[in-house]
Amino acid sequence: AVKSVDLQPLPRPNLILMVFDDLGWADVGFHDSNIPTPNIDKLAKEGLILDRMYTAPECTPTRAALMTGRYSFRVGLQYFTTLRPGSAQGLPPRSTSSSTD
Repeated sequence: AVKSVDLQPLPRPNLILMVFDDLGWADVGFHDSNIPTPNIDKLAKEGLILDRMYTAPECTPTRAALMTGRYSFRVGLQYFTTLRPGSAQGLPPRSTSSSTD
């Protein structure tokens, strides 16, 4: 006999993604820093720490990769440091971003 199982969709997880510009490894308390970061330390203790990843040394390539899910060189933003307001540079108009559902 086969039992009927009522499958309910799993609830969507809560996700907090924090991106810090110019944050060094020893700039947070949970890495034995002299800098007090109690809220970040609590989040690290109660959550998941992703400490093995690749990032660009400048903010624009990192943000482009984060927004599109693609390497920054795939969208042509690997060499930019900061895009100023009104700049003609940016993501290609037909780029799909992570905010597109």
